[in-house]
Amino acid sequence: MKLKKSAEDQMIFLYRYVSLSLTSLVFLFESSRLIAWQKLLLIVFLFLSVTLFTWIYRKYRLHDMVLKCCIALETAGIILLLLPTGGMDSPFKWYVITPMLVACAHLSMRYSWTLLLSYIGLVLTFCYIFFTPGQYFLWDTVLQNANLFLVLIVTTMAMQVIGVMKNELKMAKEQANETMEHIKSIYHIMETTSHNEALNLGQVISDYTVKLTKQSRAFFWLDSQEEDAPESSQTGWTVEEEEQLFEELGNYREEFREEREPFFRHLPEWGDFLMITVPMTTRFVATIGLKLGPDQSLTGRRWLVQQLIFLAELSAVFLERYELERIENQLIVTNEQNRIANEMHDNVSQSLFGIVYATHSLRQT
Repeated sequence: MKLKKSAEDQMIFLYRYVSLSLTSLVFLFESSRLIAWQKLLLIVFLFLSVTLFTWIYRKYRLHDMVLKCCIALETAGIILLLLPTGGMDSPFKWYVITPMLVACAHLSMRYSWTLLLSYIGLVLTFCYIFFTPGQYFLWDTVLQNANLFLVLIVTTMAMQVIGVMKNELKMAKEQANETMEHIKSIYHIMETTSHNEALNLGQVISDYTVKLTKQSRAFFWLDSQEEDAPESSQTGWTVEEEEQLFEELGNYREEFREEREPFFRHLPEWGDFLMITVPMTTRFVATIGLKLGPDQSLTGRRWLVQQLIFLAELSAVFLERYELERIENQLIVTNEQNRIANEMHDNVSQSLFGIVYATHSLRQT
């Protein structure tokens, strides 16, 4: 399967060629132990190598082991390239940023830092041994190239921060798409649900709360004792536990009525819950609750709050529509009763009038 190149990959690969071109141009015109044709031959070899590694990165960017081996091999090649091109004075020492960018974009943070520290350690060792033997201490070499190492460290940190933000945005997009699909499914179900089946609305809401939030337990509790009201329902507990849970929720009836925003509540012997009161203008007061896990992170809880707000608003629409349909049906029945009563009244009045008129005519006769 051919993978579509992302904008991030295109920018990284473009940077690889642009940075290599500029570095090669500087290397070509600076004084060095190599003559002109040797420099040209080396530059051609570098462009061929970069093209090969770029193709590998694009083709195997989903295979971590292949990427790790290729990035390590390219980094080792850059270290060896410093030997004939001037050591720490070589312009190619900056080109190591390119494999670092690929590592930060596609691999773990641990591997990126291991690669960076290994590069710094090997470069210092090679240059100290081959270019400044006995002239400087190793610490002097570190100080002379502190700018290079600082740029590499800052670049690695920046790329990792961007990578974390990219992953969070990707996850948020996936969750938003999944949320929209679930909401469409709920709306489709409610559109095709008849008035009699609407009494199972609570079960539909609790089931989709579990699916939408990827948690194991949720409930829809309706504070109403009327026979024509939707029933309170839950997902994840047994029937015996359901009765006890709804009985426990009844103790917080007045507190739930006053809540207008999502809130956390600890129920003794039940654990921690994230709840929200469904905003309605009808006779019902409903609450949607979600059982929280012990390892739920703060970011995860924020996402759950957003999902509950969506569900509460959608549930309010469904409940109000159900209430309007109930009132409409009552009006239809009442109108029909009035029509029948009016017809009966008119027919009886007409019959009585006819009897009186006939009796009067009979007396006259």
